[in-house]
Amino acid sequence: YLMLRRFLGLVDAEKERKAVRYLLGAQLPEGGWPIYDGGPPEISASVKAYFALKLCGVSATEPFMEKARTMILSKGGVVGANVFTKIALALFDQYDWRGIPSMPAEIVLLPPR
Repeated sequence: YLMLRRFLGLVDAEKERKAVRYLLGAQLPEGGWPIYDGGPPEISASVKAYFALKLCGVSATEPFMEKARTMILSKGGVVGANVFTKIALALFDQYDWRGIPSMPAEIVLLPPR
């Protein structure tokens, strides 16, 4: 949400403030973010949350950000994130497009089995 709004140029300080508060409340003690309530830290969710916080002006030197960065690096860093996370980061020039696997559009026409 935060990344999309920033990409589209729809900056709303009040919405960002609320979203930052939500993200900080959802951060796990290990430093990362889960993809479901009660879940373990997940690399892609953690990378997106970390970057969204940075987009909103949160300093990377904040203790909770350092903890998040440590957790992300322990899981392989951005390289360990899923393709959708890498695409989102590439849109902001934070990841090299050449690092994203190309897939032919026709792949959607393949049968499910």
